[in-house]
Amino acid sequence: MGRQQTFVRAAAAVLRVALLAAALFAVASVGMRFPAFNAGLRVEDPYGDWRRVSSGALFDLGRYRFELGVAHLDALVADALSDASRFEDPDALIEESVELLKGSLRRAPADAQTWAALALAAALRRDGDLLEAALRRSWALAPHSAAISGLRMTAIVLLQPESLDVAAREALARDVRMMQRRQPRNLAALLDMAPALAALLEREDIINE
Repeated sequence: MGRQQTFVRAAAAVLRVALLAAALFAVASVGMRFPAFNAGLRVEDPYGDWRRVSSGALFDLGRYRFELGVAHLDALVADALSDASRFEDPDALIEESVELLKGSLRRAPADAQTWAALALAAALRRDGDLLEAALRRSWALAPHSAAISGLRMTAIVLLQPESLDVAAREALARDVRMMQRRQPRNLAALLDMAPALAALLEREDIINE
């Protein structure tokens, strides 16, 4: 009986060690999927920082790539508005932004905000096909979003508005109305930079609705 108890205790101890090792391996495997723990998943923003203001993004690879892609866009816009460019190769930043946002969409393909950000990146890239495709996807996913309408309008400023078909113009009208109610100053600033778009909106009586 004593030998049997000793065997059982030894077997239980071995089992506990095996279970603990398996648990630690599982935790490590899961952790390697996150930028917080895996340096290979980290990407630096244009200013050399891989961390994000939102700590949750460090544990969500899709969100992490979205926030980095937007950080690239923010840096490019700020650089365009400054007196002297601080980036030697802005085209490379645009390409990286496009790839980061596409990577985010592979993990969350129904995120309308990411599609809108990709539309803006495509506009900066002068990629009309990607721009229109991303806008249409964002409109389909979130047709009445106050949070995203400004981002989509910013992308449209860089698009030839006359190329929009009926469905796209209806979607544009929804965004304009949303911005008129929620972000009138931002809308006015965007239209000041895009006289062709402003003329289209006035001609079709969208801006006065």
